[in-house]
Amino acid sequence: MAAFGGWLLGIAVAAATFEGDTTRVLVAARLEDAAHRPRIDGRLDENVWQRAPVATDFVQERPQPGAPARARTEVRLLVDDAALYVGARLYDAPDSVLAPLGPRDATNLTSDWFDVLVDSYHDRRTAFQFSVNPRGVQKDVLYYDDTRADPSWDAVWDAAARVDSAGWTVEIRIPLSQLRFRSGEPAWGLNFRRVRARADEVSHWAPILPTEGRYVSRFGKLVGMGDLRPRRRIELLPYGALGARRRPRAAVDPLHPRHEALLRAGVDLKIPLTSALTANVTVNPDFGQAEADPAYVNLTAFEVFLPEKRPFFLEGTQIFRFPVGLGDGGQVATDVLFYSRRIGRAPQRAVLGGMARVPEATTILAASKLSGQVRGGWTVGILQALTARETAEVRTGAGSAWTTVEPFTHYAVVRAQRTLAAGNAGFVAILTSTNRAFGATDSLNFLPRSAYAAGVEGFRRFAANTMQVQAKLAATWVTGDSVALIRLQRSAVHNFGRPDAPHLKVDPRARSMGGWAGTFTLERVGGGNWRWGVFGLARSPGFEPNDLGFVTLVDAVGGGAYVRRFAVRPTGWTRSWNVSVSSSTLFSWGGERLLVEANANGGVQWANLWFSFGGVSVRGAGFDRAALRGGPALLSPPSARVFLGTNTDPSRSFQATWTLSGSREWDTGGWDGGGNLNLTWRPAPQASWQVQPSWTVRWHPWQYVAARSLDGRPRYLVAGLEQRTLALTMRASYVVSPRLSVQLYAQPFVSGGRYRDLRVVADPHASAFERRLPRIARRFESLPAREAGGVRLYRADTDGDGQADVELMRPDFLVRQLALNLVARWDVRPGSSLYLVWTQNRAGTLAGDNAPAVVDPFDAFARLSGLRPGLPPNHALLVKMTVWFGR
Repeated sequence: MAAFGGWLLGIAVAAATFEGDTTRVLVAARLEDAAHRPRIDGRLDENVWQRAPVATDFVQERPQPGAPARARTEVRLLVDDAALYVGARLYDAPDSVLAPLGPRDATNLTSDWFDVLVDSYHDRRTAFQFSVNPRGVQKDVLYYDDTRADPSWDAVWDAAARVDSAGWTVEIRIPLSQLRFRSGEPAWGLNFRRVRARADEVSHWAPILPTEGRYVSRFGKLVGMGDLRPRRRIELLPYGALGARRRPRAAVDPLHPRHEALLRAGVDLKIPLTSALTANVTVNPDFGQAEADPAYVNLTAFEVFLPEKRPFFLEGTQIFRFPVGLGDGGQVATDVLFYSRRIGRAPQRAVLGGMARVPEATTILAASKLSGQVRGGWTVGILQALTARETAEVRTGAGSAWTTVEPFTHYAVVRAQRTLAAGNAGFVAILTSTNRAFGATDSLNFLPRSAYAAGVEGFRRFAANTMQVQAKLAATWVTGDSVALIRLQRSAVHNFGRPDAPHLKVDPRARSMGGWAGTFTLERVGGGNWRWGVFGLARSPGFEPNDLGFVTLVDAVGGGAYVRRFAVRPTGWTRSWNVSVSSSTLFSWGGERLLVEANANGGVQWANLWFSFGGVSVRGAGFDRAALRGGPALLSPPSARVFLGTNTDPSRSFQATWTLSGSREWDTGGWDGGGNLNLTWRPAPQASWQVQPSWTVRWHPWQYVAARSLDGRPRYLVAGLEQRTLALTMRASYVVSPRLSVQLYAQPFVSGGRYRDLRVVADPHASAFERRLPRIARRFESLPAREAGGVRLYRADTDGDGQADVELMRPDFLVRQLALNLVARWDVRPGSSLYLVWTQNRAGTLAGDNAPAVVDPFDAFARLSGLRPGLPPNHALLVKMTVWFGR
């Protein structure tokens, strides 16, 4: 009877759709009897599937947008009070189905896929994606802001798939507890997507066209679910980890024993508070499986932005996003008000002298996230975290002492988003806070006591959803001791007190600092094959969100524009192509020209599924305010950069990607060149191997070396740096089944730098390079030197009177690092996993006269691999078990 009612409802909805609403509609078949629930085994042999309405007539997104899919797909959907059930028959020739095995959430696995996308909020902005390949490999993705995807989101669900003579079939069970929705919602957004990898074909049930610039807002509807009630069950995920660490003999001392036991335990809880609002709480979170950060040598004045890899902060990251930058490249592309790597960072106070045991990271005592929707259509996210007061033990000849290296800190982020006009308009507000508690004996007054940031954003689509206007405004307020505020004002980000910047003055009595930032964009985002946009950016000198955010550029105002043309329909030689040009300009509030740049780039996918790309950028002369580390801005020369590369057919068992790039400075002779190669080989469906070598050679004629004071006046020294860097990233995996896999990750890294052409800054604003930076020595070997405490100090004449007046060490370096992880994972059941993790790390740095004159990659890799002595390893072995309760 329920099935018959579903058919009648389907006829009524279809009639309404025919009358004017072109949105596709699917009626869910209601399961009233638990005995009729399908078994999730990949076989569609239960009668209940045949009684459910079918979704078919998929439409291509590519290669022929809007054309019917070339292989038939039939999808049926069932629902009861506990879960959604999806069954799909995907017709194809069996030898056309690409079905490799891979670990769960293998986002880079080239395969056929079937995706279920559910907009259970029905806000036309957010969707949950559940993907299965023909071998039953699962991955899940969260869509937000209509078109953006977050692959770090994880859910607990079941799936199975089978390949047969007609193609393949898939069954999926999605517990309602893994979705967010309001009680009594009459319809949800729904779509199905199919990927046929060998044909490079993507098709959807509710058509998605690449020329529209929309995704979730183009979904169809799911109706006929009845009065579903969210299943408000507490989910519990405790973990326990036991292991051991072994240090090399050379690193052993009374504070660092050679063998050390590792014992950790903690728990994550997910507590539903309302039908669409959930709290996540973690106590002593574990990040033992987080992949190591890529190795690098940072010779700039700014810190390096590192991606988040810790599961607790990765999941739901879109709820707390508030970027304040523009574009997908350049200095401001990664600027955000909330940068989760601040929480649990390495202690900020350096310990000098004696033997010290310093924590590698600050302990996160507890953290919580509250997220979901509340009345009125608001989506809210609240994050709080408490980090411990960390101390370091220091031993000197006088005995042992404990010193505080990081204070007890409370972090908080609150973000709210309101979607209007059926997802075509919206408003976002965010507030972040950092509050530190200093003890009476802590010597940490160089850190701000409190820091706050707030931001608002609004956007509106118009002109039949082809145009979008967006504006953002953010403000910050930092308080603390005068020591902290002076340090902040003189930092590389702000550079207050520069002798050539009268609009930037250091206030030695300041106890607080405020600032603001704003952006504006007007873009054509849909309709046809043309895209264009204009944008503007402004930041005050005192804008400072870096206690919980990430920003490196302030005191700037400017704007730019771009135009893009693309084609998505195949021709005789190509399947698609795109080309774009852009320009941007930035000035400081004092009128200094910071950036004048023009770019052109493009790409083409050929008929054989290869893809070629390339581009060129030209930059005019501008002032680098951080080049001299607090000194005057240095005029940087005009330059040009070019890159090009090619990807081979990703559906083949052997794939390759190569990229070459290079740049040249016009009047200094500076240049760099390099390339990287990405080779992927899949010798069998269950095995894969990937190697990514990269090699860079660089000649930088004005790399900062040192600052010295002479007669009360600063002297800034730079030199030419010849740097060679070789990195190799290797990944290998063997997947026994979708629930049992072994993965290996290794990254050896070598970078060496040799300095010559020592120069002094004479006139930092002069147009000619030799006037800006006259040479005082071609090679360090030509300078007089003396030994002091086992260190060789070189003496240089900076004022040309024939007398050496400054001393400095030779800045040459050689950095060698190896990070290796071996992880075996067994998903015992959905949500519960057993891990075996082995890590090895080797690192060593040679500096000054000890650094070799030539980087020998063969010697470096032999030492990193242990074939030659010199870099003893650190080992760690860990067994971890997580158990999920809440089904």
